[in-house]
Amino acid sequence: MIEIMALVKLYANLRKLAGTKELSITGASVGAALNELAKQNPALGAAILLNGVLRPYVIVTVNGHTVIDLNTPLAEDDVLAVFPPIAGGFSLPSIIFLQGEGGMEGKEVGELRMERIGEWRIKENGE
Repeated sequence: MIEIMALVKLYANLRKLAGTKELSITGASVGAALNELAKQNPALGAAILLNGVLRPYVIVTVNGHTVIDLNTPLAEDDVLAVFPPIAGGFSLPSIIFLQGEGGMEGKEVGELRMERIGEWRIKENGE
């Protein structure tokens, strides 16, 4: 099996997670290349993929053309660009709980945070 080496260009906060603006990665398809990237840098992978699927609002292009299908094949020297959500993108909501008595009015004591769509978790301060 021939290994395809593509150039991956990263933008915005993805550059910070990777510590570089571009790198070379192997993969016969867009999905294989992104999964290899996630394997090499789990934090970066978590920002791009969720359970092997592109996160909402992450945009991937191959040679300047937007790609939706992760099975899109890659050729040697293809340029894969990955753009994270920019202002106005989607973020999971959270609700801050404030204590209101005993001289601690307005002190933050916990947070109700959506972990995934439809899954909420209560996080108390100090957790």
